[in-house]
Amino acid sequence: LGYIPSIKKELKNRKDADLVSHHKHYSYVAEAFGKVKTSLLAACFAENPFKTFVVSSFMPKEGKSFVATNLAIVFAAAGEPTLLIDGDMRKGRLNKIFNVGNKKGLSNTLAGVSSFHEAVAPTNIENLSLLPLGVASPNPMELLKADKIKAILQEAGTKFKKIVIDTPPVLSVTDALVFGGECDGLIFVIKAGATPFQHIIDAQKMIGGRVKILGALLNGVDVKRSRH
Repeated sequence: LGYIPSIKKELKNRKDADLVSHHKHYSYVAEAFGKVKTSLLAACFAENPFKTFVVSSFMPKEGKSFVATNLAIVFAAAGEPTLLIDGDMRKGRLNKIFNVGNKKGLSNTLAGVSSFHEAVAPTNIENLSLLPLGVASPNPMELLKADKIKAILQEAGTKFKKIVIDTPPVLSVTDALVFGGECDGLIFVIKAGATPFQHIIDAQKMIGGRVKILGALLNGVDVKRSRH
């Protein structure tokens, strides 16, 4: 689908880095996310456009939350009402990135104690809303049922044009596969210069045919070093 340049030299503030496509929307990093969005739109048919995207990786620290957040931002910047869902039921942190409350969220909705409408929070970015993680669950897998996820996505689809879901790495747990089974497909994040090629092959085998892989995204590319 494309590559995202390294932002280490451009942004030192962590919060600015997480929301680089918003804070630095004319930067080469934001432009790269715009190209990824174009690649995704080009990969689908006009009569049946992709609407729901799962973002995952093989291992932690490959930048899946960074990618999910900024991909949602560029969708919203194009004027499409967009929902970003924190589907990392164990280490979700999107509420901190957007500085929104976390008393109600995905876990509360899956448990049936909050409605979808109550759990969704607006952000300070136009056209972008967040469904945060919510109250931490001692047993996330008990909540992650395909029928419940399908119901949430169907309700979200009546209000939002694009839905992006940040999920845990496929090596750790099967959450990405559960979400992916109810979505148009999965965007696989690979860390440039870090992810061993064998891990990519292993991830493909783990995913199998259960989830459609829309494409891979190479994250953290040192453009000057890698240009040849």
